Amino acid sequence: MKERIVKKTVRPAVEFIKKIDKKKVVILHHDDSDGCCSGAILALTVKKISGTLPKMFATEQNANLTLKVVKEVMREKPDLVILTDIPSMPIKLLKKMNKKGKLLIIDHHPYEKYANAVYCNPIIYKNIYLPASYLAYRIYKSLTGANDICWIAGAGVIGDFGAKNCIDLLKEIKNNYYDLINETELENKILFENSMLGALAKIIESARIAKGKGGAEFVSKILIKSDFKEILNGSTKEIRVLLNWYDSTNKEFKKLVDGYNKNKKQIKENIVYYPINSKYNIRSSIGAHLMKFLSKEILVIGQRNGNFIDLSLRRGKKIEVDLGHLTKEIIKNIPGADGGGHTEAAAAKIPRKYFSFFMKNLSNFDI
Repeated sequence: MKERIVKKTVRPAVEFIKKIDKKKVVILHHDDSDGCCSGAILALTVKKISGTLPKMFATEQNANLTLKVVKEVMREKPDLVILTDIPSMPIKLLKKMNKKGKLLIIDHHPYEKYANAVYCNPIIYKNIYLPASYLAYRIYKSLTGANDICWIAGAGVIGDFGAKNCIDLLKEIKNNYYDLINETELENKILFENSMLGALAKIIESARIAKGKGGAEFVSKILIKSDFKEILNGSTKEIRVLLNWYDSTNKEFKKLVDGYNKNKKQIKENIVYYPINSKYNIRSSIGAHLMKFLSKEILVIGQRNGNFIDLSLRRGKKIEVDLGHLTKEIIKNIPGADGGGHTEAAAAKIPRKYFSFFMKNLSNFDI
């Protein structure tokens, strides 16, 4: 069943990329590890087909598709634009890009009806969680027959906590690059904490945490031109910069995890709020870690960002509400707010003056 869905999902993208020829391509990817890895894989796919490496951009920190990034893309005057792993894309902004070039969208977030674009999302056919890195790799493999960059896809999948439905990829990595997985159980949390593949995922994610959009674009370029051994060993000056970011953000991560029990606030029986103060964009990583200790609660992690509060939401094992849907419902009447995500994890950006309104809406929601 899954294999049929995957083939059906990636087929339009394969046909789209086959026809690239010498057209100018720009890739726009989300700033997290899945976005960076899927963006790098698609860039390498385009290079294999056309002989030219496309220009790449990441989304802005803590944002979905924005006018600022759309203008960056449009300045390149592309014939084709490939967007990958971007949680929410306003139609009016897609139309702006569509005037300059044809669009290919690779996604795994809740299904949207995007007109005038080739849209590839497995959720169209079945509610199955397949990270964009997995889909991008299947596109690459369909067009090239090669499996040399399966490790990039694996890092993106592990970073997006999507191992459950990607066991075939993990077995492929184990067969080709045994040391990355070794005898580690093929379960996401265990791989993330105890394997070299998990270490790669954390190193990639640290770029966004430390430097936002610029960091995401920096690490995507490293993925394109380096192999995993070079990254893990710090073989170049650029990679050593990346590893320094990882060391610094890892120390901050441990400090904030240790401070959770002392600083968390019980808003309601089933809602916990944890405000953090950090120079790093680290909420998502903290949430992914603390999520495994939750049971009947929704955890909201908040971090001030200028005139906004950036939020990450995670749910406990016994909570069934769809956090992506919940977030969109709560913010739909808040001016200047943006957000969405997946069933078990979501994010939002709220003007500070409406934060109490957001929390009130969340408290009043039937969870």
